Amino acid sequence: GRRDRAGVEGVWIVTTKHNFRDIVAAHFRAHANEWVSAYTLMDLGGKMAWRSRVSNCRTQLSMPIENRIRRLENGEAYSEYRFVPASLLDLAS
Repeated sequence: GRRDRAGVEGVWIVTTKHNFRDIVAAHFRAHANEWVSAYTLMDLGGKMAWRSRVSNCRTQLSMPIENRIRRLENGEAYSEYRFVPASLLDLAS
């Protein structure tokens, strides 16, 4: 079957600003404790507003999300984020 933007089996949904936040949150929950690239978040949350979606997950949904910036051998910066749930209950919120 087809997958929605969060990579979950189902159908594509009509996206709105609120839905983009929920799509990013669902992806973080499905990939808890895994580093997610900024490019993936850009695809999920919108090219121009993905940082706002991450911020909304932190503030509106109280999701503890860490970020790091790695330097690649060519000197390029590579941003990654991960959701670090305090408990299994945070995965279902």
